[in-house]
Amino acid sequence: VLTSAEAKEILCWLRAFAEPRQLSYLRAALATPTLGQSWQTLDELLTDELVLEARIERFLGYQTQWQQQGVLPMLRRFLMDFEVPGRLLQRPDGERRLTDILHIAELLQQDSLQLDGEHALVHHYTQILRAADEEEENRTLRLESDAGLVKVITVHKSKGLEYPLVFLPFGTAYRAQSEKQAFVRYHDANDRLVTVFDPTPEDVARADQERLGEDIRKCYVALTRARFATWVGAAALDNWPESGLGYLIAGNSERPITDCLAPLAEGRHEILIEPLPEPETRHFTERAPEALGPALESTREAREDWWIASYSAIEYRDLAGTGIAFTGEVEDAQTQNLLEESAQQTDEERIVATTVVRNKHQFPKGAAPGTFLHELLEWCAQQGFDRVVDNPEDLQDQLVRRCSTRGWSEWVEPLEHWLLALMRTPLNLQRGSDEQSSLAGLTSLRPELEFWFESRNVQVARLDQLVTAHT
Repeated sequence: VLTSAEAKEILCWLRAFAEPRQLSYLRAALATPTLGQSWQTLDELLTDELVLEARIERFLGYQTQWQQQGVLPMLRRFLMDFEVPGRLLQRPDGERRLTDILHIAELLQQDSLQLDGEHALVHHYTQILRAADEEEENRTLRLESDAGLVKVITVHKSKGLEYPLVFLPFGTAYRAQSEKQAFVRYHDANDRLVTVFDPTPEDVARADQERLGEDIRKCYVALTRARFATWVGAAALDNWPESGLGYLIAGNSERPITDCLAPLAEGRHEILIEPLPEPETRHFTERAPEALGPALESTREAREDWWIASYSAIEYRDLAGTGIAFTGEVEDAQTQNLLEESAQQTDEERIVATTVVRNKHQFPKGAAPGTFLHELLEWCAQQGFDRVVDNPEDLQDQLVRRCSTRGWSEWVEPLEHWLLALMRTPLNLQRGSDEQSSLAGLTSLRPELEFWFESRNVQVARLDQLVTAHT
């Protein structure tokens, strides 16, 4: 993602948003290919002051939205204003490019929460792009359409992954250790890693023996990655028996490679040994994707607990505090295995989980549980705290209904005791005073105070004295 052309274009946009009156930044942003501005439009920025001023005002608006709402809403508005999604989706690679842009926008939004101001985010993003060569593969957001593409990957990086078809073209190739190397490494008798500079033939032999063991393990990895079929190229290269595959099929034998391969297929219909086919002049032509029809419309009422999430927030795991879990399979075996391992729970852990006493300290944490409690207290205030205390069965019915939709049925009783105790507990009305009142004892109340109060003809100096004296 960060090595794509779109990533560098986003940097141009961010600089223009941060400093809209810097004409060089503004013109560079508008000239990026993704915006698709015509030469005539770009020329007007140099010749027409009114057009230039209008563009500056537009980018000042983007800057204001960035400051007030964040970088993600601002970038979305920017893309829609310049009709970028519609234009990109008309191109064969448009889906990938648009997804990369939105993915980077999500990353910027997350990083902006830890930074202060637009210029800090621009500097941070610049540093990220400079280090983009070390970008990990998991930062690239995959598309379902990528499943049909050929993926070239090393055997080492394929560990834990699975593919429908696998081609291992150089099955008998290997890289032997040599005395010409500056150093070699191997494990000694105590299993300690030893590095030897200017190695002797004995050191090279020991290092090459470990290389062979590693090649055999990699061969096993390569042969177990396919879901349906694996093609292995086994050529009689120089010293091919010293490769991982060669050692497995020939050992120390000097027989021809065809004689070593033939016994593998005897009595096994799933193994086929045949010479490399001659090259053909045919070329594969990908079928054009079928046109999308109209979107389907649901004919039933949606009763599930749906939510809107960002690209980066979508994770195949239990959502903390909601009881909702993605149960479908994910794109690769490695991720699926990690999910299955994290979902496993021993019998002892289950016993401990069922015997834990639930109280307010174990209640789920985060924004969603906080909003849940806020809505409960708001409902109690609307009903009247005294009425809820006198009729706890109404509170229990409300808790059962609200907790069941979130998978928190086991929290009904603890929450009921917690809320009733909160409404009954006397609270000090002023510091240093013994005057107390509980929520249930209030005769008039406001469920939620406003952040702003309308006021007229206020003496600001007197107000400041009162605030200073009582806060």
